[in-house]
Amino acid sequence: MLHVSLRGDIPETFQILPQVSVDTYQTHYKSASPHKYEHVNSLSSYSSAKSATHNTLNILIAMTAQLELYVLTWGIYPRRVLLYLAEKGLLSSPVIKITPVTITNTGMVAPGKPQGSVPILRLPDGTFIKQSIAIIEFFEDVCDDPDPAQDWQIELAKSTNSGITMRGNTPAQRAKTREVLGLVDEASSQFCFAAHKGTALFVSLEETNALAAKLALEYCRKTLRLVEENYATELSRSIDGGHTSIADCVLNSLLQFSEGVYGVDLLPGPELPLLRRLRGMLQTRSFTELEKSQCPEEIKNLASQWLVIG
Repeated sequence: MLHVSLRGDIPETFQILPQVSVDTYQTHYKSASPHKYEHVNSLSSYSSAKSATHNTLNILIAMTAQLELYVLTWGIYPRRVLLYLAEKGLLSSPVIKITPVTITNTGMVAPGKPQGSVPILRLPDGTFIKQSIAIIEFFEDVCDDPDPAQDWQIELAKSTNSGITMRGNTPAQRAKTREVLGLVDEASSQFCFAAHKGTALFVSLEETNALAAKLALEYCRKTLRLVEENYATELSRSIDGGHTSIADCVLNSLLQFSEGVYGVDLLPGPELPLLRRLRGMLQTRSFTELEKSQCPEEIKNLASQWLVIG
């Protein structure tokens, strides 16, 4: 994962803190437990009131943040998860608390965050998942098959957009999604290597090499051509059917990151028409929370300065 250590604090540029007001809780409580506010005249109505109250408690538990996601909102790997949550309809879920980190000279910091690069997802039992694709797969697993004994999982699954899986409905579709996911992940690693070796952002942090960066960018574009070939078959449903896959989210993160931070358009000209169409489709989405997330200008200015081969 791309991990940039810079001197000095960078102010948090984005924060999503799902909030549920007291009025919302009371609305759910009164709706689920009308007998709590009426005189109980019989054993039957008392039993109903008790059951309704129990259901309300389960609702309140489910609406409490059970998961905490640590992110650097403009970073390529955390943004994969945020774009996925947005497409899934879970970006503002009260079950998930999203905590932005601050970059300092000691690394990425936030209250309660363990060591390591983001994204990091804290589970209800206190354990952590520390890889972006693993986090996305975790959410898909929960939403596709929630544990009936876990109220927060049921609440999370109910909050999704139409309950549509983002991995595919058949074994063949899911395998194709994983295949493309692997290719896009490879292209992301190649681009990040190029950025480390070929931009002014890393000159004072590590050894740079403009030629190595140029070659890595060429490999990145070659990998994207393989992605294009895959979208020409089964994954054309993402473009023609409008059903976004987890591979689409990971690809979208790469395209946003390369252009928004480093000033590189990975899909120039007409060479990759399907990926350009997919990008156009994804750009029509409007996620207000994510649009507020911008890379700090001091980083952007250095990142957009690509070294010249001397």
